[in-house]
Amino acid sequence: MINPEIEAAKSKSESLQWAIVSTGIIGIIIYKEGESIFNWTKFNPNIVSGLFVLLLSLGCINWWLQYFDNRTVFKLNNDGIWVRNGFLLFSKTIQIPWAQVNYFYLLEETRKSTTVSLMIGQKEIEIENKIELSSLNKSIADILVIMKKYSALYNFQELEKERKL
Repeated sequence: MINPEIEAAKSKSESLQWAIVSTGIIGIIIYKEGESIFNWTKFNPNIVSGLFVLLLSLGCINWWLQYFDNRTVFKLNNDGIWVRNGFLLFSKTIQIPWAQVNYFYLLEETRKSTTVSLMIGQKEIEIENKIELSSLNKSIADILVIMKKYSALYNFQELEKERKL
């Protein structure tokens, strides 16, 4: 029997929206304000708008980097579950071997929007690992099918879906 596997990257839509909006705002501000934003020779009220443009520019760069980042952030394979927490090159990764998985379930949280996370309980560890699935480029159904296959292979259980409002 071939062991199934799936790899997922971050979905591009949200970071693209923020990147375009922030780029547009920066462009409008620079067009309207011109040189007065970057006049650092004396303290004036424009220093606040200059700092705002600087912070917005950092955010803009961050969203464009996230948009062009194609690295895998979630992987299910024969070795277990692998997750990257963050988008930087040196971001922490989590590796959970299948032998350590005790149970899993989906957590659906609704605030402004609905997010679905995969909650994984490990043997001998009371803390659950939370992996957000809503922001991935693979469907939750595909991920769940593979989790169920490994659940049957490695004898861990699927609990019922939990909803938090």
